[in-house]
Amino acid sequence: MDESLLAAYRATAYRVRLRQGGWATIRIDAPLPTALATIVGEHPWGFVTA
Repeated sequence: MDESLLAAYRATAYRVRLRQGGWATIRIDAPLPTALATIVGEHPWGFVTA
């Protein structure tokens, strides 16, 4: 993969709207935000982008 494309992929922030209001941000190579980790628990998870 082209290095600039890979850097852009890793720098992207995926915003998730929370049920209780507000937002959480998922980033590649970063831990899941606490607000989402609480919902997911120990279950496997993933997300799909276009």
